[in-house]
Amino acid sequence: MTRAECSVANCDRPAKTRGMCGAHAERVRAGVSLDAPIRVRPAFEEMYEERPNGCWEWIGSVDQGNGYGRFGGKWAHRVSYTRHIGEIPAGLHVDHLCRNIICVNPVHLEAVTPRVNTLRGMSPIAIAVRTNKCKRGHEFTPENTYVWRGLRFCRACQRIRKGRAVA
Repeated sequence: MTRAECSVANCDRPAKTRGMCGAHAERVRAGVSLDAPIRVRPAFEEMYEERPNGCWEWIGSVDQGNGYGRFGGKWAHRVSYTRHIGEIPAGLHVDHLCRNIICVNPVHLEAVTPRVNTLRGMSPIAIAVRTNKCKRGHEFTPENTYVWRGLRFCRACQRIRKGRAVA
């Protein structure tokens, strides 16, 4: 059994509602002319610009909360990884090796564990782990470090918080 096509002239989409495709039915509901062309979503390749540094910077929609590009309801860098490299293994994150979160160049993307992704970042915890110093710059030595609930803390900072001089 073949599906009926949209009743609007020059539209070959399948009919869904009132003999029209979903786009034309929505136009009728909204009171918009059926003669205007239907806007087609741009292809993924039209949504980024290549930069001299090799980054493909996303120029499409960007999430206001975290600054990552969005495409079709998904993160643009994950879409790029899937299209060019393959499926993202379960439990892995896609890390930007270039540190540019709007870059979608698959050469700049790598699937890594959440821990590796976090430690490569610029959060205070990641910096402390890489430099072996607390956020105030005190070195994590055996004498200056205590562990509580699996996390390490700086004794010098604790003395500062308690109003005592740092030796």
